[in-house]
Amino acid sequence: MDANRIAITSPKTQRHKKPIAGAPLALKASLGVLQRVSPSLAGWLVERLWFTPPRPSQSAESRALWAAGQPLPLVVDGRKLAARVFGDGPPVVLMHGWGGYGAQLGALIQPIVAAGHRVVVFDAFGHGDSPGSRAGFRLATFFDFADGLRAVVDAVGPLHAIVAHSGGAMATMLALRAGVTVERLVLLAPMARPALYAVQFNRLLGLDSDVAARWQERARARLGVSFEDIDATSVGSLALPPTLVIHDRRDREVPFADGEAIARAWPTVTLHPTEDLGHRRILTDAAVIADAVAFLSHRDGAN
Repeated sequence: MDANRIAITSPKTQRHKKPIAGAPLALKASLGVLQRVSPSLAGWLVERLWFTPPRPSQSAESRALWAAGQPLPLVVDGRKLAARVFGDGPPVVLMHGWGGYGAQLGALIQPIVAAGHRVVVFDAFGHGDSPGSRAGFRLATFFDFADGLRAVVDAVGPLHAIVAHSGGAMATMLALRAGVTVERLVLLAPMARPALYAVQFNRLLGLDSDVAARWQERARARLGVSFEDIDATSVGSLALPPTLVIHDRRDREVPFADGEAIARAWPTVTLHPTEDLGHRRILTDAAVIADAVAFLSHRDGAN
């Protein structure tokens, strides 16, 4: 890393370990048969799986937190997004990740409001209480996430900051490329390189090279771009704001190497490694939240 561009510090952490879940054996076995019988059908099915986010259940606490916010009308192409607003002041958007939901970042809301900001939280299409995306029922893409961010800008005006978790960082990058501007970014366990995740996906499902190529070609056709084209480390001449990346070294879902890759590629980044918080505990750790709030509030002296 270039020490002139990247400051590395370590906030306090709490211990937490979470194992990775593998592909269900029945699914992997079924795909093993299908890719021998009909590679075309297998490619269609795998592409659908790639764009189908998981739907985790929400606790009563997260539901109550969500209900406490003021509803914010957001509409994209005639489809309503579920969104809430908390507090007053320069707007800060919380962007959840793939398979997440807005209230998942709920621990950040009150600290950011207390720092004098208005917090906007929404469920991306295909997630939480929002309907499916243009891709179809239960399907979603990171372009749908980016559409939501642009809708927030249309509703509340220029953003002061975005706090994005996991795949929300990829969506934020797409929104920035589409013209959304922001003064500060906080990226928590950010995903960066979808092409590498595709390789892992192929390995996880036990796909042969033919089916792997088929589903990825279908994905490129759906998105209109290749996975390499939406790599978050490919910044080109894009003007990027001061950014704080907080990533756990033992994250088993999004490797720490992704946070490091963003820190190397982006012009002004502060990288805070953590230990033993994993991929989700990082969203509720008191030290992480304090660092994030201080950074977006310009109290940490970062450029």
